[in-house]
Amino acid sequence: METIGCARPEELDAVLHVMCKAFGMNFAVARPIFYADPHIAPENKLVVRKAGQVVSCLSLSEHLCWIGQAQVKLAGIAGVATLPEFQRQGLATRLLNFAYDTLKERGFALAALLPLNALYYQRRGWETIGCATCFQIDRQALPPAPASRGLRKVEVNDAELLAATFPSVAAGKTLRLQRDALRWRRLIERLPGGYLYFDELGRLKGWLFYDYRLGSVEIGAQRARLPTLQIQELYAPTPEAQSAFIGYLARQRRTEIVEYSTTHHELAESGLAPYVKSQERALNCMARVIRFDQVLEALKANWDAVRSDFPLALKLYDPYPQPSMQYVELHLNGATSVVKSISEERYEQHRQRAVGTAQSWVQVLVGTTGALQACEEGRLSPSNPETQALLGQMFPPRHPYLSPLDNF
Repeated sequence: METIGCARPEELDAVLHVMCKAFGMNFAVARPIFYADPHIAPENKLVVRKAGQVVSCLSLSEHLCWIGQAQVKLAGIAGVATLPEFQRQGLATRLLNFAYDTLKERGFALAALLPLNALYYQRRGWETIGCATCFQIDRQALPPAPASRGLRKVEVNDAELLAATFPSVAAGKTLRLQRDALRWRRLIERLPGGYLYFDELGRLKGWLFYDYRLGSVEIGAQRARLPTLQIQELYAPTPEAQSAFIGYLARQRRTEIVEYSTTHHELAESGLAPYVKSQERALNCMARVIRFDQVLEALKANWDAVRSDFPLALKLYDPYPQPSMQYVELHLNGATSVVKSISEERYEQHRQRAVGTAQSWVQVLVGTTGALQACEEGRLSPSNPETQALLGQMFPPRHPYLSPLDNF
């Protein structure tokens, strides 16, 4: 007999067992890390049971993410795993469908994940919303600089300061997740490298978090086994902060290669762009719309200048997990716009309408593709040129990127 539902408290070890078998992890090593997660809860571990045994699982986490100046309720999905002997039976697909229904009941606007197999998820209604580029930097090419007085190693007690500073830094950076002090504390404890930069008045003006990856590099005619320093996040908004962090990286003689997976936009802000020796583009994040009306309700915060004398009706067609439609009516009056779900009949009565698939809409809502481009490519179908222009105001292109520190 097969059942699908939330894990019971006594099944958490079984959930971890499935993940370890699927991903080749050591159970004894993974267990303390698994239970150290402050947000662990059985209701956020969804499982498939066969004859009472947990054979497939995934994890949910609740977040608020920025899209422009708006904050949207987003569910992170991670740890999608099935025991090897039960794979290729459609269990993960059924679990993802159950997760979709669960998140809809819980009022989530969007769901996102970091895929190991993008094609698998795309065939099940997910779409790419963020891409990153892995930049490789030769450490020896970085300009040497003496240690900055404003630079010091991060401490666990800095979690409150980082939590207080982060909203002003992250606001407007699409896909940045809110981080409370608890999350910052866990990040500080987990990562081997973290430094803060303070200006002359003692104000926090930047941070660098990094990890190491083992590997080999060529030094002359020989190969040496040296770790690669992987930047997890770098915030350096001033030339002084950039100089301090670049000088610090230049002094890290235990590595020869620095890797930074980010966007070109954020690379330019870090000061590291002149020192890149190679780059490779990589998928960053996939997402899907859960509640169309909830996404639009949140995005009102971006519409201060958007107004219309006529209501706008939007239609989202989602073929997964079952073919369905979501219809929304908007009375546009800046940030006080009114958003409400409507029937198909009411949708057809509007002179200003637009329709698109769930996969097209998620890219437009997040800003991976601006609405004007989506209309020109035929991915959104507006009823007239005025509607197309209105959509362009509401959904401009952005630079969505999920920081490695925000991995689910």
